[in-house]
Amino acid sequence: MKQFDRLYSFTTENISGYIDKFDLKNKTLLTVGSSADQVIDASLKGLKSATILDISPNTKYYYYLKLAALISLSMEEYLTFLCPTHYKEYYRINRELFNIDSYNKIKDTLKNLNNEAFEFWDNIFNTFTYSEILANYFINDTMSSHNIINSNLYLSSSILFDDTKTKIKNINIRFITDNIKSVKLTKRYDNIWLSNVCDYMALDDFVDSVTYLSHRLNIDGKMLVAYLYNISYHNHRLKTCKDCFNFSDLKSKLNNHKVEVRTTTFEGVTENKKDAILIYKKH
Repeated sequence: MKQFDRLYSFTTENISGYIDKFDLKNKTLLTVGSSADQVIDASLKGLKSATILDISPNTKYYYYLKLAALISLSMEEYLTFLCPTHYKEYYRINRELFNIDSYNKIKDTLKNLNNEAFEFWDNIFNTFTYSEILANYFINDTMSSHNIINSNLYLSSSILFDDTKTKIKNINIRFITDNIKSVKLTKRYDNIWLSNVCDYMALDDFVDSVTYLSHRLNIDGKMLVAYLYNISYHNHRLKTCKDCFNFSDLKSKLNNHKVEVRTTTFEGVTENKKDAILIYKKH
């Protein structure tokens, strides 16, 4: 298993905090992120179509597994089945994660949704234990289930969860397996969400990608250029890679390419912390 094949089980962003900054009703969305939560949340806002761009070829399979679970299970069953941190307080891990009983409840739906995804997961669930699935196919960067629930609109109530079961079926979905640095797009979009891709790219590469994507937006379209975690503590992005950069540098370089961004703040995914996004709007 290559590192880029691994998946995020759930978002690490507060999507509920920023989703209303974008017009999604009857609109199109290009988004990165292997968790698929961006698309699921956007469905509640009346999204028309979504394209998921991710370097992992397993992203498509996980989207359909999550969709089948969403359609077939209750919210509690869904979280028990897919969320590593949805556990009883005396456990360190969710011991019902990827349980075979839940999989058996959803596998017919999964097969009807996408047979390729069914074959992929059916082999995995009949070969590996829950801990092996978690270790082999997922990134170990999962928030607490409390924060996951607060970060996702579709998990904020059982009513919205059930509403999502219907609305997610109305979205036209497509997938692009590619690197954001090299992808060539043939379509334009009303919205583009880049999550925290900037954490994994050198400044100049990221500026080039954002500039290219700015030309793939429709007029009045918006791009979530970057998700900024805990800005109350860091007044600039602190990256762990050797190519770290701060956001004054990013804004300056983007301005040179006529991509002017603004900062919007909101409550973060953890208590008493502010997060933010950088937004570009095409005029």
